[in-house]
Amino acid sequence: MSGCRGSAIDEAPPAPIAAFPGLGDPPLLVDTAWLRARRDDPGQGTIVVLDLSDLPRYRAGHVPGSIHAWWQDWIDPYSDIYGVLLGTRNVPTARTDLLAKLGIDNSVTVVAYDADQNRYSARLVWILRYLGLSNASVLDGGFGAWLGSDCERSTASTDPPAAEPAILSPGSRWTIPFEEMRDRYTDPALTIIDVRTGEEADDDLNGLLRRGQIPGSIRIPWTDTLRDNAGRLLAPGALATMFSVADVTPDREVIVVARFGVETGHTWMVLSLLGYPNVRVFDRGWAHWGRNDVDVPVAPLTPRS
Repeated sequence: MSGCRGSAIDEAPPAPIAAFPGLGDPPLLVDTAWLRARRDDPGQGTIVVLDLSDLPRYRAGHVPGSIHAWWQDWIDPYSDIYGVLLGTRNVPTARTDLLAKLGIDNSVTVVAYDADQNRYSARLVWILRYLGLSNASVLDGGFGAWLGSDCERSTASTDPPAAEPAILSPGSRWTIPFEEMRDRYTDPALTIIDVRTGEEADDDLNGLLRRGQIPGSIRIPWTDTLRDNAGRLLAPGALATMFSVADVTPDREVIVVARFGVETGHTWMVLSLLGYPNVRVFDRGWAHWGRNDVDVPVAPLTPRS
């Protein structure tokens, strides 16, 4: 590990973002140089930098000016399945209230990162873009990339900026309901990716889940897309080959399945960067499909693709 002595974070040397075909504008993925330039230019408007790491790690050091945003706050406490996106049935203003606490409205730019290979920051950016707040990006390599650039860090907390109530417009094709998944999992126009790691696939939630996978799904653990422990992504060509060899192609609808819905954001981000036009997440995840009391077929685990 290079850079700051005493850091518990895997650092990564500076590197520009590769020319992903689906990078977009505003960009889905940014590098540390982009973040520094944008943060230091008030003429471009308010930027909200969110650290999705756990609170002790945030307190130990973070990007100066970043706000702690605990990823579990976006989990629906009323759902029968862990990890499902925070809903509005019980508390109609739950999402807008949480956004306001983070200083997010329709006018700001959001950059999210974490110290967990960007798993949770990708989920948050997926949430923001699903809600119609498209000016949201992930910092490639997270806090490790920031430290590897110049070792600038802070232990001071930052108060969120004042925010107007956000006007949300959730997209219609970002998630797939359980009923549609049950009825269509054999549809040849559908490609289902199981992104669980081996350890996650072995997690039976203390006997509540069966071991296996959705029949016909393709196993590509989300960690296979990373080039280092900081969480930076493989080159676009390598990622494109990885998915095409596994028969995950852009001409079909792709469904991302993880252990929990909260763990689907990273692969959604990768496929979006590669230009896949029709990617949805199964927000109820294996935590629903794999339950012992759910009457759906379960196939044996196959080797990773």
